[in-house]
Amino acid sequence: MNVVDPPNLNPLLPGVIEKIDLFVIPAKIAKIVVERRQNELINVFKNDVSLVNRLSAFFYETLAINYQDYTKGKNGRCVRVPWITQYQSLNGKPYIMSSRAQFFLLKYIYQQQRNGLNTKSNFGYLMFSLGNYLMKLREAWNCWNTKQGNIVCYYYLGNNINSPQEMYNFLRKYVVNS
Repeated sequence: MNVVDPPNLNPLLPGVIEKIDLFVIPAKIAKIVVERRQNELINVFKNDVSLVNRLSAFFYETLAINYQDYTKGKNGRCVRVPWITQYQSLNGKPYIMSSRAQFFLLKYIYQQQRNGLNTKSNFGYLMFSLGNYLMKLREAWNCWNTKQGNIVCYYYLGNNINSPQEMYNFLRKYVVNS
């Protein structure tokens, strides 16, 4: 049976929200995020559309909606983090976050936000980096759709892009789905 917010991860205890902040990061990129290796993180985003979509949905939909509900006094819902987390890799069980833990995680991210890349929050850093990457992809998408600007300037956002058509196909995987 999966436990929601194990006793050692009660978000109201001192220092616990920092653990939760680290535990929700996907295990396969945790070291990259903690060490703030931006270029490697962008390479992960280029190669893993599924992870990008799951991160976006979890942050912008699940956490944000729960945060609003919690501030209005509504009961939120527990949610299983939709990737293999640091917590899962250490304990062998998926991490199911209570609505309270979700609320305090997002609150922690917002409180620690300084100027994006200099945030103290690891998950906040990950989401800020992802947001910047998706914003650049949207710029490239708009450049393609309006035929204004040079799409060649955005080839670096993808892997081995050598033509406008390859860039278009790459962009469709991200921009259309996000």
